[in-house]
Amino acid sequence: MASEKTVKFMLGCAIVAVALSVLGYVAVFWHNYTGCQQLEAEAVKNGKPMSCGEIKAAAKAQR
Repeated sequence: MASEKTVKFMLGCAIVAVALSVLGYVAVFWHNYTGCQQLEAEAVKNGKPMSCGEIKAAAKAQR
């Protein structure tokens, strides 16, 4: 059976891993959100208002 210190250490590692995963998800979400806002603003400025999804679909079709 694992010692109490080992269990506490493993639990601490698991908590840190979960916290880092959540922070990573938030960072990616925020980056995508602000990126989409910039793409949409640029499309409006160019006289062709499009949603982020439409812009990404058009870019994918250009490949």
